[in-house]
Amino acid sequence: MNTEEQTTRIAGLETQIDLLQNEIFELRKGKDSQKVISELMAQVMTLKKIAKCERAQRLRDLADYETDDTMMPDFYEDARRMLVMEHPEVDWR
Repeated sequence: MNTEEQTTRIAGLETQIDLLQNEIFELRKGKDSQKVISELMAQVMTLKKIAKCERAQRLRDLADYETDDTMMPDFYEDARRMLVMEHPEVDWR
């Protein structure tokens, strides 16, 4: 799977997560929906884990990409920039 396909897959997973979270929000307005909410929350957690693994795989694939020595510094900088965008809570310096 190439980087573009991985990015598309991750975006699809994040869309599914958003839809499920919206559904949970709507169900919380009702009184007899706790079981459904629990099931949906479990699905959200599973999708989040899958998305996290997909992002990690994409970064591993980027790091394993073979280039000549003159391109590697740019390549590592691009990978670092992606990490910063995806995980702003971490100091990547």
